[in-house]
Amino acid sequence: MLFDIDHVPFSRKGRFLTLSTMRVPGRDGERALYLRRVSGGDERPSLGRLCRVEFLDGEGRPAATRFQLSPDQLVARTGEGIVRFVIGDGERLHIRGGENAGVRFHVEGSRYDYVYRTPGGEWCLVAAGENMKFIPRGRLGELAVSGKWDRDRSTDVSFTLSGEGTFEGNVDFFRALPPPPKDPAASRRHMQPLQPSSAPGIDRSRRVSPDRRKRNGSRPISFGRTPCRPKAC
Repeated sequence: MLFDIDHVPFSRKGRFLTLSTMRVPGRDGERALYLRRVSGGDERPSLGRLCRVEFLDGEGRPAATRFQLSPDQLVARTGEGIVRFVIGDGERLHIRGGENAGVRFHVEGSRYDYVYRTPGGEWCLVAAGENMKFIPRGRLGELAVSGKWDRDRSTDVSFTLSGEGTFEGNVDFFRALPPPPKDPAASRRHMQPLQPSSAPGIDRSRRVSPDRRKRNGSRPISFGRTPCRPKAC
């Protein structure tokens, strides 16, 4: 089952994390895919924008993208390249890409966005306007983090996942303390295609007795683990 990402956002039941296409502020009607956290709904002018998502070809250049959206995943195709997104447990985004592709997340919602290293040595990016932090982790391929410090803020804050072959990683989103990293088996499980009975947003766990149905009418109620060395650009 396929949907149009221009009209139907990609998310998961019980999650605030969302991927959807929106207009890019200040770019004369240009649209792009945005990673958002929609807690608070549409009451905020930003509509929860965390990152503008840019897709890359095998040479690291911006590439035109076609999307395929289904209840369990969002697939982006860039010529011969492919990138898949799945929302896992908590506020965790799983990403897997094939050859000749890469994906870059631009944090550009506030002039006070910045990036720093945690005591454990991981990169942490801060979307100041949304009061949200996120830690990208690579398992295959290359993770590159950008954010030059300029007096009281960072400029050009972004992170990129790419590789000469298959690349994969995940991103954790949090406000205070980050959740602990999970083992690779958890990522493999979330990236597997879901069966209809377990697709996000569909709850088939309840069963209604025939008598109750009659009273209520007929209403239907990968991955191997290879070290990925983060680096600052």
